[in-house]
Amino acid sequence: MFYQNLPLNSKLIALLKLLYQVTHQLPKEYKYSLGQDIINRNWELLDILTLGGGDKKRILVEELSQKFDIFKLRIRFLLELELISLGRAAEINVQIIAIGKLIGKWLKNV
Repeated sequence: MFYQNLPLNSKLIALLKLLYQVTHQLPKEYKYSLGQDIINRNWELLDILTLGGGDKKRILVEELSQKFDIFKLRIRFLLELELISLGRAAEINVQIIAIGKLIGKWLKNV
């Protein structure tokens, strides 16, 4: 499957691993709501990427971009609630910026 070798796939998986670590340490009241929602949305991004290619590519890349924007809102809320350390927040932001750049390149090229 072509998507497994894409840098975007690798970055989304790396972010997912980091988010599992982060959400595991959240207070119980956030772990099963906001934390689980963030994890699910990361999985959804990977699912969309898996479906990519063919004649639907433009539609899927646009959907990926829109879902990524929604995902970033959840992450921002997690940061605004100060539920994670500044170090973890920096790690997440580095990954999000890299993923956003890759999605932006895809949008320009399809």
